[in-house]
Amino acid sequence: MHRIARSSCAVLACLALPGCLSMGVMQRATGPRYRFGRMTEFTDAALVGKDVFVQVSVLRPERTEPAPFVLKIATDEKYWAQSHSVPQASFMDGVMLAHVPATMLLAPGGIPAGGICLPIEPVEIRRLEELKAIGKPPSHGIRVLAVHYRPAADDLPMFSDRRRGVPPPEDPLLAILGPTIGGEPSPILVSDIQDGHGTRRAWLILMPFAAVADAAVLPIEFIGGLAAAE
Repeated sequence: MHRIARSSCAVLACLALPGCLSMGVMQRATGPRYRFGRMTEFTDAALVGKDVFVQVSVLRPERTEPAPFVLKIATDEKYWAQSHSVPQASFMDGVMLAHVPATMLLAPGGIPAGGICLPIEPVEIRRLEELKAIGKPPSHGIRVLAVHYRPAADDLPMFSDRRRGVPPPEDPLLAILGPTIGGEPSPILVSDIQDGHGTRRAWLILMPFAAVADAAVLPIEFIGGLAAAE
């Protein structure tokens, strides 16, 4: 009975191991591979009600020239950056960067008439600490900033999403600052435009080899499971 219990524990230990090659290859082949477009310029901005419309030039993947679009940002939506970011918002030491899906972009003439024109303020920063301070001192109205910043070499380790294929922020970033009513300012920072995704089906070619490797390693894992059950 003791031997049966040990064998059962060994089998369960093998089943619990997450590192099989076949699973890794499958995840690599079917997991999304996101594409991103880079914002190159902001030319006009207007406030319509509580929505900010910004004319932005976007260099989309596999294009050689940027194209004009309009991006609409609802300043009264508390979690706009989280809910309008694909695959999800990125963080650099607490600074949240939104990746706006291309489906949200409007045609170049998408700024409604009758809005309040907003100046686009260029801001030059050199370090992450300066980016974290965007929005200070407090603002009494809506501001639109073209933030010129590329992470320095020692800032880049703060951006962990590169493992998921998400590019680090590039110059320029779009910042929307709302009125500060008590507490810390919470600017909306847009890093880039997420322009669809694909998969890497070619990795499936490796599945037979991964299966053979898993079968070869299974006895070793079983023996290890027996030893762990002692």
